[in-house]
Amino acid sequence: MNTINDKVVVILGASNGIGEATVRLLADKGAKLVIVSQRGLRCRNTGSDVCK
Repeated sequence: MNTINDKVVVILGASNGIGEATVRLLADKGAKLVIVSQRGLRCRNTGSDVCK
């Protein structure tokens, strides 16, 4: 079966909206994430929230 668990996913626009929701969804499913956004601080906050 093909799963997202342990796959590396790059998400652009990860600080809000669909990008942020995707970060949260894939993190819950066990993906390893690279998150990128023009809003550095918000992106960092999203990453910190997901890692908790």
